[in-house]
Amino acid sequence: MGVTADAETIHVHGTKQMPDVLFELRGLRVVIEGKFEDVSTAEQIVMNDARKRVKSGLAHIAAAIVYPKKLRAIPTAKLLEMLSSAELKYCIVAENNESNWFEGSPASLMDALRRAQESLTEDDIVERTARALSARLEGVAELWMGQAGACDRLSGLLGISIPKKETSQNALARRETSAKVSALVLANAFIFEEQLAATDKRIRPLAKLEKDSKLVQATSDHWKWIWESINYVPIFQLGESILDELPASKNTSIAVKALLVEAREICNQQAALRHDLMGRIYHWLLHDAKYLGTYYTSVSAATLLLKLALAADWKQDFGDPSELANFKVADLACGTGTLLMATAQAFWTSIFVRARRTADRLKPMIYRLSIKR
Repeated sequence: MGVTADAETIHVHGTKQMPDVLFELRGLRVVIEGKFEDVSTAEQIVMNDARKRVKSGLAHIAAAIVYPKKLRAIPTAKLLEMLSSAELKYCIVAENNESNWFEGSPASLMDALRRAQESLTEDDIVERTARALSARLEGVAELWMGQAGACDRLSGLLGISIPKKETSQNALARRETSAKVSALVLANAFIFEEQLAATDKRIRPLAKLEKDSKLVQATSDHWKWIWESINYVPIFQLGESILDELPASKNTSIAVKALLVEAREICNQQAALRHDLMGRIYHWLLHDAKYLGTYYTSVSAATLLLKLALAADWKQDFGDPSELANFKVADLACGTGTLLMATAQAFWTSIFVRARRTADRLKPMIYRLSIKR
């Protein structure tokens, strides 16, 4: 079908870690997960496997396939011929959507995968999510702009200094920047809280927090408890401090609830969270960086730089999780952490997966990327 695909080879029994088939299609990773139709709940099994591959970031697109039972008994020498005309049942799972179930030949499946690839490259889910969040931040900033004292306090909290002889126009621009960045910090903390709630029962999910009649105070109290009792100080301590600087008012309550609702929507787009969404938004907020006196590396430039750097021969086995865990990366001029995020993305989406695939590793693909940002 015009692609070079690696198929899983089972040498030992145990929990399957490798996808059935893995290949690249015009720069995007595609995974195929299949079962024979005589397997109980075959459709549900392959759908769950396909969704997991996309959710984990292993694949941009995954195909869930149910093979005809008759292919089980076909001699290997005749399998290719029989498979080419076989009627497969398949569903395509991509970062931006899922298709219905279809029936067709492998050629039809390949056409569906190419359409999914074209759709995914045209529909930038990160860009859409960034635009939606940006619009929400604009609205929140408008609510806060009339509270000059609060915006000035937020400026101090964020390290945006107030010049001694500041013109009224510059003061307005500074307060707007402070309001937007503060809103972004709150949105980021809400998103992180929701992600933590999925694995830690002590963390309140946003749906439950939203129902609290004293939302702002409840949020501040919960974030304080998280950074004091668990961790994640840079996220939740700053978020709590921002909430404490906002005056008790209807506008504050409306703004915080709006950010919480937007965070819930973003969490439904897990694909966007695998990329440096917050870095992209933060750069957009600081397109006029006069108050911080610096220039920020764009997300696209950082991604390109790191993929080029890591394409060199490092004389290390990046397919070995233990070696990868001991590999040190330093951003000596760290600002928003975009280069560090690009490093993590390049390791996982390119270097690690390619090394595992090339070496045909069958040991469990268990990994953890620890980023001190």
